[in-house]
Amino acid sequence: MERVTFYSCFFLFIRPVVLSLYTIREKVASITLTLQSYSLPSSCLIIIVIRQRGTSYFPINQLRNQAIRLVKTSHYLVLDLDMFPSSIIIIILFY
Repeated sequence: MERVTFYSCFFLFIRPVVLSLYTIREKVASITLTLQSYSLPSSCLIIIVIRQRGTSYFPINQLRNQAIRLVKTSHYLVLDLDMFPSSIIIIILFY
């Protein structure tokens, strides 16, 4: 199963979302299809970074910084796939 399917919870946010994905070239098509299957709000921006051959590290700083540069609000929340927001957090943060 593609890990990108777990990102669907982030699309519940009615506020802008910038999602930065890191993958290999061979997975871009399936990730794109998965993302297209969601009814993404226009406030959702997705960055896909393709791993270069021979790269053995995960560029967390690059992914985070690219996403932050695209934020157009005064505040932002950085989340990792391993830190899923609970369903109640949307209510706590925005209402």
